[in-house]
Amino acid sequence: MIIRSIKNCLTVYSTSKQVQIKSTCLALTYSLIVVTVWVAYLGSLKLDIRKIYQKSCPAQGAIVSKVKGVLSTENIPNSEFQIKNMRIYKRVWDISDIIVPAYGGDGQDGSFVAFTNLLITPNQSMGVCAEVDSKARFCESDADCVRGRKSVSTNGVFTGNCHNSTQSCEISAWCPSEETRPPLKGNKALLENVQDFTIMLKNSVEFPACGPDLHRRNILENITKSYLSQCIHDIEKDRFCPIFRLGDIIQWSGHNFSEVAVTGGVFRVEVRWNCDFDWGFDNFCFPTYQFSRTDVSTTKVSPGWNFRMATYHEDNRRTLQKVYGLKILVTIAGEGRRFDFLTLILTLGATVGLFALAPLVCDHLFQFLCLLKNFKLCANYFGDFSIKSKFQPSRPESTQVEIAMKFEYSYNNDSSTDAKDHDVIY
Repeated sequence: MIIRSIKNCLTVYSTSKQVQIKSTCLALTYSLIVVTVWVAYLGSLKLDIRKIYQKSCPAQGAIVSKVKGVLSTENIPNSEFQIKNMRIYKRVWDISDIIVPAYGGDGQDGSFVAFTNLLITPNQSMGVCAEVDSKARFCESDADCVRGRKSVSTNGVFTGNCHNSTQSCEISAWCPSEETRPPLKGNKALLENVQDFTIMLKNSVEFPACGPDLHRRNILENITKSYLSQCIHDIEKDRFCPIFRLGDIIQWSGHNFSEVAVTGGVFRVEVRWNCDFDWGFDNFCFPTYQFSRTDVSTTKVSPGWNFRMATYHEDNRRTLQKVYGLKILVTIAGEGRRFDFLTLILTLGATVGLFALAPLVCDHLFQFLCLLKNFKLCANYFGDFSIKSKFQPSRPESTQVEIAMKFEYSYNNDSSTDAKDHDVIY
């Protein structure tokens, strides 16, 4: 018995039985499912047939950014300032003054900060002074200034005294209190010319999932020192130059630099690699750059990006700066693709499984319709979904309907069963 079964498995091939059913409902359902599967499948591939037979190899690597530039605010007219101590703002600024970190960025994201506007409070020292620019600063007597009180809106700790001249509470803090007015009138940024600073991006990537020797740099092999010393990246004219003007990055992100520079913002430069190793590593693996703003530019509450930093000159003396700037995030993304036989087999198997969905749904729908055939209203609505053999044209219509009512649909009929036992011919 076992030997016979094994012999049958090796020498006999059995096909599934098929039945033709006259039913518009089932036919339309089958066609709709097939079309839906095709559309969904092609949509998942994004009309890229290479995904059927190529495996994906994520890009891995590191990126370094190097910033260069210098600007001067010495020639800004005094009439444009709205603060008294304008002398500390009129000077020359280089990358050590307005780029953090000064050497640019490195590591996985290569991010850095470029200052665009700042408020300077010079020569602060620890002591007591009147609170300014705080909702909690007003007082009429010492009872309004609870000793030891502090909050996130105050610049220090209350001493318990009320200054009658300013009608504000006295605090123990770095004095004088922080400057709150921007240096220039008309909602203008002090360091707007930082837009002419340049950033060089040096990126090295590899694709270990596709092979150990697939290494690539965004500074291409044919680039020379003389070219690198004078090129500026241009999306249309010079897209392989790795040096970017800061103002262009903001413009390509869809924003106006003069407006962004007042309160700052967070922007992203994405180095994207999409390589096809089947057509050649050197000719089909080049970087592209995408630019976007990551923070919400339309918010009315606390827009942009800012932080505070202090320079300590000696014990108990410092200069405080409130900085508005552009935080530039530099990231790597993308993938390489290469032919993989296993990927091809798995994709084809999954595709066949998807197209098997249509017969499965229609079979269950047919069984449901068979349950409804006893109801005259349902039968009139769904039409004639009975199984009629084309080899029985001479039978009266009433006999055919009777045969269909007797028929019980099943996939598990034994192959040796004669068709006459079921009143239908396969």
